[in-house]
Amino acid sequence: FEIMAINTGEGLKLLKEGKIDFLVSYASKHEMNQGKFDALSSVRVGETEIIPVYAKTTNKTYDLNKHFPLLTYSKNAYLRNLVDHVIQTNNLDCHILYETDNAENLKQLVLQGVGVAWLPRITIMDELAENKLIELSTSQYVVNQSIYIYKSKLNNNPLTQFVFEHFKELKNK
Repeated sequence: FEIMAINTGEGLKLLKEGKIDFLVSYASKHEMNQGKFDALSSVRVGETEIIPVYAKTTNKTYDLNKHFPLLTYSKNAYLRNLVDHVIQTNNLDCHILYETDNAENLKQLVLQGVGVAWLPRITIMDELAENKLIELSTSQYVVNQSIYIYKSKLNNNPLTQFVFEHFKELKNK
């Protein structure tokens, strides 16, 4: 197996073109019902929350009710739409310092104390437990996300089918 870290849109394109066998991605129930995934089979393999965090340092604290520096996802990243929606809905005052497709890049910058980022809880559990990161969330700033594995319905490769069926069986246990 080969693992690639790419944004969801690119992953969907590669999956539909048959260039990859699986895509693991975030998706909301709303996204699943928009018809973008009709040609795909999916299994929900988990869920997480996308939460605003900053580094616990002695000289910097951030408040989402005041102007803050934002480290965010690039415009073509799925999570960018979610973060933008939270910011616009809550009329938050921020300025973008950095954009990337990669949550791990954002996490590293947050840990350096550069600013605030919305990160998947599943990727920062250790840092939260070790008090390296401070969660700035109230329920209005948190986005719940399911995690799915997708495969093209046109992909009948026996090994791909076997692996996908294994995920389905795990989910049913």
